[in-house]
Amino acid sequence: EEKERSSSKLDDLRKDHARELDDIRKDADEDARQQRGRSRCEVVTPSEDGQPRISFDDGELVVVYKPPFFTCTTSSSVPTPGSTRIQDWLQCHDRRYSHFKDSNLVHRLDKNTSGPLICCFGDRWDNAAKSSLDAGKWYKEYEALIHGHLPSKAWSGVIDAKLTNDENDPRGFLQRVTRGPRGNSARTHYEVMQLLHSWGDKSQLFTRVRIRIQTGRTHQIRVHFRYLCKQRLGFDRYGLVGDDRYAGQREKCRTRLPTISQRIFLHERKVVLPSHKGGQDLEFNCPLPNDLQEVLRSLEPSAEDRELQEFRCRFLGQAPASLSRGSDPSPERWQAAEEPEREGSPSPQRWVARSISGSRDSRSNSRSRSRS
Repeated sequence: EEKERSSSKLDDLRKDHARELDDIRKDADEDARQQRGRSRCEVVTPSEDGQPRISFDDGELVVVYKPPFFTCTTSSSVPTPGSTRIQDWLQCHDRRYSHFKDSNLVHRLDKNTSGPLICCFGDRWDNAAKSSLDAGKWYKEYEALIHGHLPSKAWSGVIDAKLTNDENDPRGFLQRVTRGPRGNSARTHYEVMQLLHSWGDKSQLFTRVRIRIQTGRTHQIRVHFRYLCKQRLGFDRYGLVGDDRYAGQREKCRTRLPTISQRIFLHERKVVLPSHKGGQDLEFNCPLPNDLQEVLRSLEPSAEDRELQEFRCRFLGQAPASLSRGSDPSPERWQAAEEPEREGSPSPQRWVARSISGSRDSRSNSRSRSRS
């Protein structure tokens, strides 16, 4: 009888959780709801030699695959052969891009982050792309691996926390979450894809997440997940795998642990932007590069992953995630162009928005919206 009562309570909790998620879906971000047939899709294939690769060029818009360890800094104006600046590589790679300027880069990626970079030539495309980016009309989706297992209450959510410069960093590069009025607003959507552990050591836990950012602040994803895992969830080890700046361990857990990735496990896997010519949006999908696929192959689903996949199928309308899908350019898409909506289940096109905010006001606003 005690087992039946505990099982009944667990079922009730799951139903309440599902009901709450369904209510919060009504407040999901409209930008993630892409209508069927609106996008022209292109695949950006990662290079195998660790060098950039031009994947799309229509004379005005150029899409370059940026591998890890290449930078987008603007500290130099003279192209240097062998440089790891993506601007220098473009200028030295092809005569057509010899006039490439820093201003032709519409957006940037961190040094250790891989994925497609959007470059524009011509005032019309350049102005249109930058205006649409500033207006929040771009859709940018990432995939990351973080330390620890996120609990079921945090399997999907929105991290809404302002960012500012870290005064403890003399160079002024590092960022931190702030609750003060001077910070820049930053909003990160995420959804857990898999709960994993190492093949050799089941105590080494990891969470595979898909991420969408509405704002493009410096180190936004890295700082937000440090904030979520360390300050909100109290993890002993926290942050993105391979991040030597923001990921770390608490003092009580300072033993050296093996490194499974030689760089930050963060990859931009999708960019959607409106065309300056009107009509269809331009969608660029980029599968995981080989080095990150190797990291996933060194892991296996943990026992808790089964419950997560049931949750994804039942309440999020998503197909179960698989480690073998690392080569899929767009697995389990939010914007499922080819998948019809299922009756009685939430649309996979929608974001699940559970607000995790850095301020009391936004937390209370989230609670009031979820109850309405």
